[in-house]
Amino acid sequence: MTDKHKTDKEHIPHEQNEESCCDHSTDEDTTLQSESQEVEDELELFIPAEAQTGKAQKGQVIHKSQSELLKVTPGDFIKFFPKVKLPQTLNEESIHTFNQYNKPFTEGAELSYLREPTDDEFTEYLPCFRIKTEEGIHVLVYWKAGLMDHHYYVMTMDKKGNIIAKTPIAGIRSDGDKVARLYAYLDEDFVVHMMAGEAKIDREEEYNPGDTKTFEAEILPDGQIIFEETDNLFDE
Repeated sequence: MTDKHKTDKEHIPHEQNEESCCDHSTDEDTTLQSESQEVEDELELFIPAEAQTGKAQKGQVIHKSQSELLKVTPGDFIKFFPKVKLPQTLNEESIHTFNQYNKPFTEGAELSYLREPTDDEFTEYLPCFRIKTEEGIHVLVYWKAGLMDHHYYVMTMDKKGNIIAKTPIAGIRSDGDKVARLYAYLDEDFVVHMMAGEAKIDREEEYNPGDTKTFEAEILPDGQIIFEETDNLFDE
């Protein structure tokens, strides 16, 4: 869990370049098949369900009546995200920069666009950054943290403020026995390159790079997000 959002820091400049900082599908739609069932079983703690179906979940607004009461418009929501240039890297350390400089979401913003039925009193959100495509699609990246589950999410939104898709692309998760990590690199072509791996909490030094799984998620011009599994970078 990160420190509580800081409010006494200035909002990060709207133009920044932190190169190192940062539907439901049927069985027939499934495009990703693991080459090794054993490795897939070991990594299922973290591999996003979206990566197994090949598509990100369809966006939806949670608690709409409450959000209307709090009057959070799409324009106001987008302003929480500082503009950046690509490429960007997301890892465990990136959140410290976002937590230090970015203005936290208001309750209305969370209710309107982020909160899910499974959230509890320990769930926190933090805006990270945004990029606007040539087609006018807003690509928003935010951080969602729970007790033992921290993720970076990418969300796409159209010009009218409708959420098109969202999916986790990086973060860390633990079940108390194993810890799984997912790292992401968003390149200039709006392709997210992800690498996932896990190890026993008390034996992380025995982590085997050969068990790492890699994925790519392409953010399409219409805002849809499509997953593909790639070759393991550590395979000989």
